[in-house]
Amino acid sequence: MRTLLCKSGNGTEFKVIIPDNTIVTFAPAIPPNSNDRFSGEREYALRIYKEPKKESNLLAVFTNIRSFRDVDQIEIQTLVVRERGKSLWKSDEKGYKVENTLQRESKFTDELNLLEGEVEEETDNEE
Repeated sequence: MRTLLCKSGNGTEFKVIIPDNTIVTFAPAIPPNSNDRFSGEREYALRIYKEPKKESNLLAVFTNIRSFRDVDQIEIQTLVVRERGKSLWKSDEKGYKVENTLQRESKFTDELNLLEGEVEEETDNEE
């Protein structure tokens, strides 16, 4: 089995799990003819066929697809940057002083979640 991660035109991401013996194509949903002078945004489709590729072996058509990838064969890593900081304002009879601290951590990760070892902190809103 193979897993395809697809992104649609409205930003929705979904996974499609397909058998190993399938052929995947990505092309305009309605192929242009030779006289087509289409100017604008074309809608694309992801088609999945059983081998051999022929119309009678078409398993699925997904339209309005912007991108896809085989997650079992292609790994993508994203740079995630986490910044933490605080500003401390101190005031006295001479005025005020601001102390800023900033920590920056960046890491390439294949999951868009928290950086390794980081735990989401609960905030206490005591009033």
